[in-house]
Amino acid sequence: MDTSAISGQWVNVDCSSRLAVACMRQQNYTAPLCSPGPWKEGQIIYSPGFPDDASIPCDYLFSVNTGKKIEVEVLFVEANSCCDRLVLIENYIGGTVIANLTGEISDRRYTTKSSNFMRVSWQPDGGVNVRGFMMRYREVPCVRIEHYLLECSNRDEKTAHIVNATCRSGFELFRNGECRGNYTRLTPYWDASPNPSIASCKQIQAQPIIIRDAMDQSYWSSKATGGYALLGLVCNSTSKQWNWADGTVLNYKPPSGYATDMDKDCVPSMNWAIQSNGYWYSGAAHNTFTADVFCSIPDSQPVPSPNGCESFDDDSDDAICYQIATTAENFRNAQMVCKNVGGDLASIHNDRENTFVRRLAVSRQALNGVLIGGLLSGNDKAWTDGSAWDYDHFYPGFPINGLGQCLVLDTQGTSGEWMNVDCNNTVAVACERQQNFTTPVCPTEPPKEGQFVVSPGFPFDASTPCDYMLMVDAGKKVQMEILMLEANTCCDRLVIYEDYFAGKVIANVTGEFNERVYTTSTSNFMKVSWQPNGGVNVRGMMHDTHIHNVVNFADNASFPCFELNAFIRNGKFTTQTAKALILSYSNQSLAMLALLFFKPVTSVLGAAIRVDRVENPTDLEVDLLHEKYCNALVDLFEKIKALYNVPDDQDINFY
Repeated sequence: MDTSAISGQWVNVDCSSRLAVACMRQQNYTAPLCSPGPWKEGQIIYSPGFPDDASIPCDYLFSVNTGKKIEVEVLFVEANSCCDRLVLIENYIGGTVIANLTGEISDRRYTTKSSNFMRVSWQPDGGVNVRGFMMRYREVPCVRIEHYLLECSNRDEKTAHIVNATCRSGFELFRNGECRGNYTRLTPYWDASPNPSIASCKQIQAQPIIIRDAMDQSYWSSKATGGYALLGLVCNSTSKQWNWADGTVLNYKPPSGYATDMDKDCVPSMNWAIQSNGYWYSGAAHNTFTADVFCSIPDSQPVPSPNGCESFDDDSDDAICYQIATTAENFRNAQMVCKNVGGDLASIHNDRENTFVRRLAVSRQALNGVLIGGLLSGNDKAWTDGSAWDYDHFYPGFPINGLGQCLVLDTQGTSGEWMNVDCNNTVAVACERQQNFTTPVCPTEPPKEGQFVVSPGFPFDASTPCDYMLMVDAGKKVQMEILMLEANTCCDRLVIYEDYFAGKVIANVTGEFNERVYTTSTSNFMKVSWQPNGGVNVRGMMHDTHIHNVVNFADNASFPCFELNAFIRNGKFTTQTAKALILSYSNQSLAMLALLFFKPVTSVLGAAIRVDRVENPTDLEVDLLHEKYCNALVDLFEKIKALYNVPDDQDINFY
């Protein structure tokens, strides 16, 4: 519009011309509010209160069609760089940060790497005297290079693993709940001061080698295979006697021998090392040597707390205790994490519980959401602990059909709203347990099939021995899965026998591990014997029992089969045929066998899967059984693929 004359007439011009702009808006303008949508592609989206008030935080959840990616165009940001941020995140939960923006910017574009979901989080800390932001999004296709599709998926690649272990990687439980292991290798001077092993072990809140008796001496000399292993000895300048790094007095000397300086007044600038023959040695000053630094990380059993929640947290209301457990790589692992501490995945029944779990998760740095115990199937919803579905707190528009059957409570915002996700998402876990947890005793009756069995006193006291007699129907075999074992390798053992009496030993195990399966060769009886020698500062064991059919096959037998798709991690797809046979189905069990097609059948592989008979099962119950069966096939494939020369980087997925 021409403003150089009073007529105000119009002319058409090139749209790239630089001119002043005339704007309009409705009288009594209503500032935008925080809303999760749903948003339309291309719609202009403003921060709450724009442009007069930028102090209100808000999260925006964008989605496009499966197989596509999201591009967000940040049209305008005005934020205090000290305090206010706009964060773009791949996926809804647990994704990587695409961009973390502040200050004053305009016309920038950001695209998800592979997901068709994006979360945009406006996080002002005051938003003082700034306007906020303005943006829009659109769908973009995945890129094709030659004949290969760069896959777009609805979840991030898994980057975390479940960690149930007490000991760090490379360390082992040996005695009194101590985790012992080789931490590093150094080349110090013999007269280096202070003792270099003390400083090294302190980095992991541990102590260097301390030897109090013949058992410690034997253990550490067996580890000194690299020549020398540094001892945690220090000189007490007052008494002129050698002390250990924890302040205790040296009151044991090896019968295998030691350098004569050990019997003299101690010298601060002198280091000692143990050799593989058990000899304690100290070298000449100003000379270097190479030695391993072994460390011991002390541990202790949980102690019953006054509120009855022990290692869990009390919400002070309904006799339920909660805890945020270590990250799990899928729903099945999440269930095991909670079972290992005597609990279940958390069910939530009101706003107060929801807020408590969210705040607890944030305090444990679980900032990418937590998995809760809800499952979806169509319109059906259920809690895995069997409690009534009497409350939910979904984001508007959720659950989204096809997005996933599992539920995650959002901890990135303050609302704690829920969304449904793929059950293979890697995410932290919310567990629950009854208050005043009753510690178990040695049972007087055989456990039932599928029952979780724990050692007496679990998890507070592992010192009580106990024998468990397991039995299934005649003509069947017994399969026992050790869900968790935590035992001192010096002293405590779990022994598994074929039959009740005079049977051979199937396994004699100790230390720390999860999810190992043992099966009788022919008998329908098994004896499981927990044999602690002190059980100091360890939790003991947890196991369950299954029926396993006794089946004989001729070579090259013919079986019904179905196709399984094998996914190669390098992005190319191939089809690998596997044969699966349902061996039996009864009121109690479903047994299965999975064999690669190119191997003649000469042995039975696999494990029994417990199935309770349910009249008129719901879709959710059927889906849960299917998921359980498929998970078992995947686990079996991983365990046996090396036997059939399948490449280690080959996976198996179901579509």
